[in-house]
Amino acid sequence: ELEQVERALQAQRGAAEALQTARQQVVGAEKLFAVVAARGRGKANANLEQPTVTLEQATLGLQEAQRRIAAQQALLERAQGRRGVQGDPELLEAEVERLDRQLARLRDDYDALTIALETLEQADGEMRERFSPALNRRAGEYFNRLTEGRYEQVRLNRELEAGAELPGSLISHSVLALSQGTADQLWLAVRLAVCDLALPGGLGAEADADFDERCPLVLDDALANFDDRRAAVALGLLTGLAAGRQILLFTCHSREERLLAEQEG
Repeated sequence: ELEQVERALQAQRGAAEALQTARQQVVGAEKLFAVVAARGRGKANANLEQPTVTLEQATLGLQEAQRRIAAQQALLERAQGRRGVQGDPELLEAEVERLDRQLARLRDDYDALTIALETLEQADGEMRERFSPALNRRAGEYFNRLTEGRYEQVRLNRELEAGAELPGSLISHSVLALSQGTADQLWLAVRLAVCDLALPGGLGAEADADFDERCPLVLDDALANFDDRRAAVALGLLTGLAAGRQILLFTCHSREERLLAEQEG
């Protein structure tokens, strides 16, 4: 800190002054001893003036002053080192102000995102309340047709985990408990139901928009896990829906072409 640096400098100046005084005392003592020695040569019992400080005392004072200067110099170097690491106080204060402004902007952004998230969660809840019953109903109709009446209803929860119900049963069978072919039939029914509800125009002959304005429905190997019977039923359903919307079914097998040809024949 600056105050520590100033105190170290003051202490160093005091030690330097003490050192200078001690040196002057040493020089004075040496001169005094030289004069006394010169006057006393050859004179017995001469009345000599005694110095107020002995050479030994002056030497010890000089050593103490040097020790104090070394200690203060070490303190000064440590203080200067800390100041070098911390940087200029004015620059540090300016950086703190800049970070405070940045923090304020980030807090504003956080508040805005929090409000947006709460709004989206509310909108999502409202959409699910309106969309889920219609989706379950429509998917159940398609699933009933794909399974030739074996299953009657489809249940999708908020996490879009699916289940199916047998006619007259109150127990919903999880999609994980269904065979791979039946599970694929269920998901195809869900996709067709979503298309009905989310895309303009709907499907089949009930479509309420011009054919050219309706989005095409693209299916990529959607019948890969269907046996021939399931595939034939699904192709019949898709053929009927194609009256209201273009449906593109991509597959690497020839079975679908053969089954369609049999239905047309």
